[in-house]
Amino acid sequence: VALAANEKNLEHTGVPQIPAPKRVMNALAWLDVKTPAKKENGSLRAVVEKYPFLIAKGIESFQENWELCPDSIDYGTAVMYRPDRVDKVFSCGGTCKGRCGSCWFG
Repeated sequence: VALAANEKNLEHTGVPQIPAPKRVMNALAWLDVKTPAKKENGSLRAVVEKYPFLIAKGIESFQENWELCPDSIDYGTAVMYRPDRVDKVFSCGGTCKGRCGSCWFG
């Protein structure tokens, strides 16, 4: 939780803000339902260990990215295997020229 408190928009403020327990529970529930990561087999724990900022994200952020996700990418699986990519946008117009799969699965 302490690592999640230093979310990108808070890292330069000097004082980390711990996310509300309800927000953390909602993020964990969303991940458990929408991704192959499950509490029962420990894969959800492994995903959160890789990228602790996931538990500080709001459900709106997950949904927004999900809606922007191209059909060729399974967002739930991508979140599980590449959690560090969650804050990236799709079709960002970077040097890859819209090859989102390169970023999400590379």
